[in-house]
Amino acid sequence: MREDWTRSIPFWVSMAIAAVLGGFGVVMLIDAPAGELVFGTSAGAAGNYAFHFALGVREILLAAIIAVLCLAREIRMLAVFMLMQSVVPLGDFLIVVKAADGGFLRASVHLAGTTASLVLGFYLIRRVPEAG
Repeated sequence: MREDWTRSIPFWVSMAIAAVLGGFGVVMLIDAPAGELVFGTSAGAAGNYAFHFALGVREILLAAIIAVLCLAREIRMLAVFMLMQSVVPLGDFLIVVKAADGGFLRASVHLAGTTASLVLGFYLIRRVPEAG
């Protein structure tokens, strides 16, 4: 009997990750100073928020890819994507740690994102049988 993918925990964890990323992206586009608080550092020197807008678009794109792969039941592709995109929050972690007003505690949310992406990606890779 085939398990219904939309009733599985990995599906809802993936969709939750997509919702968080999408929500964060929207915040960065609509209210960049508030997005700074969520990101963990202030990069908008002298009112220049170009970095924030690029970050918002990136987060919305990542969220859309995750959601589309979930809804299309492309579980193996989702697993590979989660493993590949785990470097994104790792890079954000390094940005916040190195920032003058950053630090490890502010950056820890990015490290948690990296961990969640890796755990979910490896779980899904092991869960999906070989094709062919």
